Amino acid sequence: MQTKLRDWKLKRMFALYDVDGDGLLDEQDLRTYAEQIAGRLDAGTAGAHKLGQALTDWHQLVAAAAGSAAGESLDENRWINAVEALGASGEAAPKAASSRTVTALLDLIDTNSDGVLSSEEFERFYWSFGGTSEQAATAFALLDRNGDGVIDVEEFLLASHEHMFSDDPDAKGNWLLGPPDEQA
Repeated sequence: MQTKLRDWKLKRMFALYDVDGDGLLDEQDLRTYAEQIAGRLDAGTAGAHKLGQALTDWHQLVAAAAGSAAGESLDENRWINAVEALGASGEAAPKAASSRTVTALLDLIDTNSDGVLSSEEFERFYWSFGGTSEQAATAFALLDRNGDGVIDVEEFLLASHEHMFSDDPDAKGNWLLGPPDEQA
């Protein structure tokens, strides 16, 4: 069952990914999004390509869940419903594809390649989509669940999963892409 909070989070993700603003999400949007994020983080083309491929792989699963051909454009409602269906399926393929996407994103953000995100690296990521330093600091403190001063891959994967699928208004992953909308 979709909640207002989860609907808000998925709509936010759709809006970030729909870089051409045409109300449809397709593989070109996702490749362009990856290039934009890589550019904002000065991460280079190899990282952009890796993230773009992971995002297009994810999109193919979402399109299939929506009953569409691989690579077909999806409007916001079809995309959200398909993501919901994948999250509820319990199958391994969606979780693996999501993990590849999150790992590719973490690799882009991790500018010193130490396998974890420092607060400075995380703040640059937050800036890349319009977040503020204060929001980044709050989110970092929440997502660094073990308090060791870095966000490791497991913490980042958990935050991503919570962001996409959790109905809990207190889930720390709600902060992954900005502060949760208090109206949601």
